Amino acid sequence: MPVGTDGAAHSTNYNPLAFLGITIVIIAALGALSGAMHLLARSGRLSGKVLSWQSLRTFVAGLLGQGERKRVEGEMTRVAEILRKLIDTNGSYAGQLGKFSDKIRGQMDAQVVSSILNELLAEHQRSREETTQLLAELENKTAEKQAVEQQLSQAKKELSTDALTNIGNRRTFDQELTAAITSCQEGARPLALVLADIDHFKRINDEHGHQVGDEVIKMLARIIQSTVRDTDVATRYGGEEFALILPGTGLEAAKSVAERIRKKFESRKLTLRHSGQSIGKVTASFGVAELRFGDNATILFQRADRKLYAAKSAGRNRVSG
Repeated sequence: MPVGTDGAAHSTNYNPLAFLGITIVIIAALGALSGAMHLLARSGRLSGKVLSWQSLRTFVAGLLGQGERKRVEGEMTRVAEILRKLIDTNGSYAGQLGKFSDKIRGQMDAQVVSSILNELLAEHQRSREETTQLLAELENKTAEKQAVEQQLSQAKKELSTDALTNIGNRRTFDQELTAAITSCQEGARPLALVLADIDHFKRINDEHGHQVGDEVIKMLARIIQSTVRDTDVATRYGGEEFALILPGTGLEAAKSVAERIRKKFESRKLTLRHSGQSIGKVTASFGVAELRFGDNATILFQRADRKLYAAKSAGRNRVSG
């Protein structure tokens, strides 16, 4: 009399309906396993990002050192191995089912059929445990991958953001200006560049200290951010100088944007916290240039810079374009 997985003896009287019921249970278990795999795929855990991360590898190569890059790529390789094991495990299980089917076919001996079914149940249990373990490993690796992606995203943001003002930095300006020129030239659209420089900034630092100077810079950055569109690019070019990239904007419209920023900045009053003393009116000068046929980033910037110098020379606190 065969012994079940619970250690108890079971009857070996052959019952075709009972055999059919057990077979259906096994098929249902396989269906549940397949359903779990599809559920993971739908949730993104078995998505193409897990199987193919060439874009992420390229990004990693650009940001991380060799040691860190090898560690991340090692984790990616491990996830791929887990997926291959899942495929092998389920393929092996399917093969075992085929073998058991061949054994059962034509068998009417109750003891032989019962023995085969016990083997099948044991194989199912082994496959289920192995699959469960591999899915748990895959879930852990997916969580680790998401953490790495967040770290890389944060690193990319830090590389492209000015720490003081939280707008784009010089690196962002260089990349975005080149991309904007290419896009606007291909689409036959206008593009304007605005340069802004805080007037007498050295005197502010000398008389009130660098912390006050930093507050003045942040104040202008906030005004710029609140004035430009989401499609525009605002950056701190360096020191007290800012650069604004305005795609789809002609010269006169760009001068109007600069004038609005100038007026808002001029109207703000900055007061020292410790003394309540006002530091007086703070102003900025602006140079504006529009993209012309044959321009590149250097030529456009130089023309805007000359306009900024003209605004300074004409008495500051004005827009020249």
